[in-house]
Order: sequence, then structure tokens, then C-alpha cells
Amino acid sequence: MTASLVPTLLAMTGKLTVFPTAVVGMSIWIVLGALCTSFVEFFVAVPTAASAYTLASQIGGDAMVMTAVVTIQTAISFVALPLTLEVVERWLTAGML
Repeated sequence: MTASLVPTLLAMTGKLTVFPTAVVGMSIWIVLGALCTSFVEFFVAVPTAASAYTLASQIGGDAMVMTAVVTIQTAISFVALPLTLEVVERWLTAGML
């Protein structure tokens, strides 16, 4: 794969860890209810859409990096999405959120 490693790792780290963590923090800050927090966290934790590759190739972006990002994020999300939802559910049932 000829995609650059740094942009791929940054995209994966940001989308699968930083963004969901920030959303949980915002949910705590605005005192969002448990059910709403679960829904929001589910939609935030999903991988990047496959249409990002098409968009990147049409507007002259780095399509190879987007191919790597979409593929790797989708593969990692098989584990990360249930894990994220489990952590949020445990926090909600423990009264931490």
C-alpha cells in the first residue's frame, strides 16, 4: 500500500478515539440523558463512509490515503464499535454519566 502512514494513523486515531471521547465529554458537560448519550455515541463511533473515497478522487484529494483509511477503520470498527458502546453502557449504568 502506497498510502502515507501518518495521515492514515491520524484519521484513524481522530475518528475512532478522540471524537467519541470528546462527544462523551460534551454529553457529560451538557447533562445529556443516558439514552441520548447512547444514541449519539453510536453515531459518532461508526467508521468513515465509503463515499469519502469517491469524493477524494473526484476533487483531486489523496484517494489512496482515503482507501486505506476507509478499509482500516472499517476493519477496526468490528472491535472498536462494540467496545465503545460497552464502555459507555457501563458508565451509564454505574451513574458516571
